[in-house]
Amino acid sequence: MDELQAVRELFAKPAPPRPQVITSARARLKGPTPPRRRIWLRAAVPAVAVAAAASVATAIAVQAPQTGPGIHQNGPGASPAARSILLAAARTVADTPAPAAGRYWQTMNVIANIITVGPAGRHYLIVEKVAAQQWTARKAPGQTYSLSQALAVQPASPRDRAAWRHDGSPTTWNIDQEDSLADPHGYTSGFGRNITAGRGKLMGMSVFATGTGKTFAFGHTLLSARELQALPASPARLKALILHESTAGADWYVFQVAPSLLTMPVTPAVRAALYRMLAGLPGVQSQGQVKDPAGQPGAAVALTGRFRHCGGYGQQVPAGDRTGYRFSSCTVQQRLIIDMHTGLPLAQELRYLKLPAGQTWSAPGGLFSYQLFRSARWTNAAPPHPSN
Repeated sequence: MDELQAVRELFAKPAPPRPQVITSARARLKGPTPPRRRIWLRAAVPAVAVAAAASVATAIAVQAPQTGPGIHQNGPGASPAARSILLAAARTVADTPAPAAGRYWQTMNVIANIITVGPAGRHYLIVEKVAAQQWTARKAPGQTYSLSQALAVQPASPRDRAAWRHDGSPTTWNIDQEDSLADPHGYTSGFGRNITAGRGKLMGMSVFATGTGKTFAFGHTLLSARELQALPASPARLKALILHESTAGADWYVFQVAPSLLTMPVTPAVRAALYRMLAGLPGVQSQGQVKDPAGQPGAAVALTGRFRHCGGYGQQVPAGDRTGYRFSSCTVQQRLIIDMHTGLPLAQELRYLKLPAGQTWSAPGGLFSYQLFRSARWTNAAPPHPSN
């Protein structure tokens, strides 16, 4: 069964909701987070599980990025070629009518993280893929649900496949399951249970159980569906709202959260303004026509930056290292791939372009995390409930 078929089956028939819920808060769109503050999520209430087949399969084929100069350079905004892509996407989404509202705003994505496993001195990389759902209630006091299910685990390259076989071809690793896109430092969130290659359970919880209706995470700010619809179509004001008084790592944070914001139930004018906001970020470069990790063609723009402390959370760290990170520094490229027919995001990727001397990353093109945007829509259907 291929990945797309697995996702279709996973999302095919949601079970009716049950009244028991865990009312713990969780925000997927998070800002820069200090080390040692990982969010541990546990399975919620018993429910009908919808499974997708998962197995250790062939190595992924991903396209290596074009590398080039330009690292947070000064200037009025993105390069001319990048601006051309972003402003064309802005025009397309501005002309797309907004859909009729429903009970939930439902997003379905596939997220993959590439992590190190294996015995000391013989580490190798595996790709962990999950299907993620977010059901965000339009009106208070409705529950909002954040759900995920493991899809597949596979070695990241032929070299890693050989190392996996040398390790005895294990199907379980004592590494926490990841279920969100990483940030450039490698920070992500997930469940405190082992990664297993095989049939995954639908896991998650209800979140944002508040009476205010502010259930949509718009960067560092929580908004209601009504407030989303009232947002100004101003790139500067949207950027300020995303940052919400935080200026640390402003450009890379804005670039990272913008793709998910583009899939929110905002007005067409605001969606276009988000693209114009990206066009105003210094250092954004065009990557031209590319294919995302699922083989879908699109136009790509990228932002490259240097970071201290990289490869954290879920990665094997050097012996004696107390920082919790695999690398002392790195140069990371964030890439957004856009479907120019719809103007909507297809995928976003994070890649290592440079690591400290003597350090390597065997995944093709330096890829270490990506997200495929599958669908975003209003629905009156009932969300599924996870299994224990």
